[in-house]
Amino acid sequence: KVELDFLIQETEKTIKESPWDFRAYLKLGQIYNVYAVMLDPSKLANAEEALNAAIAASPTNQQAYWGLAQTKYFILSPFVTHCVISSTHSSIDLVVTG
Repeated sequence: KVELDFLIQETEKTIKESPWDFRAYLKLGQIYNVYAVMLDPSKLANAEEALNAAIAASPTNQQAYWGLAQTKYFILSPFVTHCVISSTHSSIDLVVTG
């Protein structure tokens, strides 16, 4: 959690300095997607907002649309999201205890 919070904070600083930085918005959306799947599903709204900003900054770049599709999939499929979260936690447990 600490690492993800740090990444979010630093990426938001970049966006304040360069408000049309496509890559910063894209990375922020991706970070929020990871955060949502691993820790807090409410972060999907943040991911959606960041990825929409990435699309506004570069409407012909496919990466932002793909990231937004992932976000919408997680939003519309709570059962799938729950399964992904469970699998992620199981993977982490294997690494920690393995």
